Amino acid sequence: MANGYYRAKDFKNAYKYIERTYQTQIEQITNGNSKALLELETQYQTSQKEKEILQQRNDILELETANAAVVKQRNYWIGGTLLLAMLTFFTYLLNKARRERNDKMAFAKALLFAQEEERKRIAHDLHDGVGQSLLLIKKQIESNHLVTAKNRNMIAETLEEVRSMSRDLHPFQIEKFGLTDSIQDMIGKVEKSTDLFITQEIANIDDALPGKQQIHVYRAIQEALNNVIKHADATAAKVQIERFSKIILITVLDNGKGFDHELAVARSKSLGLRTMSERITNIGGTLKITPYSPKGTKVEMQIPV
Repeated sequence: MANGYYRAKDFKNAYKYIERTYQTQIEQITNGNSKALLELETQYQTSQKEKEILQQRNDILELETANAAVVKQRNYWIGGTLLLAMLTFFTYLLNKARRERNDKMAFAKALLFAQEEERKRIAHDLHDGVGQSLLLIKKQIESNHLVTAKNRNMIAETLEEVRSMSRDLHPFQIEKFGLTDSIQDMIGKVEKSTDLFITQEIANIDDALPGKQQIHVYRAIQEALNNVIKHADATAAKVQIERFSKIILITVLDNGKGFDHELAVARSKSLGLRTMSERITNIGGTLKITPYSPKGTKVEMQIPV
């Protein structure tokens, strides 16, 4: 239209349409810029929202991490406290059990010592009292010529019985002749008084143990042989004592009926067996009773020196 008016030389209208054309172009440009600006504004707002969301998520994550660390630390404290309490409790129980065991061992040791002292006192009384009285009676009867062969034998047998009781109550021969000879003498007497055939291989252990321990060893061997006589139905036994640098190994073997039910029940109720075990334990040793091949029982005692 502007060109038409320009060729018609209607410059006023040509200018009006040219002005309108430029205005339209300006409006188009302005509208385009506004739309672009709006899009940029929208993109900016969107990025800001996304940034805020990311920041919020990051803050939440940091809070969760911090909370997890607090919970973990709290759990560590609770677990450590519980563990410490359990360790303290178990330590208390262990110490209590150890004290009770030590008290029992001390009581057993004191009881065995008291028994031996009482045996020793009674043995002295028998030997020095009853034995001497019988010997005096025998001499008085002989001096008055009132004794007969029968009376003489009866008095001699009574004296020997009193002496035997005295030796059984307390083996004074340990103090006089040593532990080794005393054990050999005891084995010989058991063999003479029973039908049991006993072989022996005994090393010299006189200087290996203190005096108080020697009586426990003697009594333990004596009780082991008593068990063979009472429960094993054996015809033969063997006593072996071996001496090494750090231990004494004592073994008592028999060819009896071994570990049948009757024997196991008898041994479980045997006061002598429990006393033998306490004697060996009190001097720091170990006692083990096992079947012996092909038949019989093996009693093994290991005693530190």
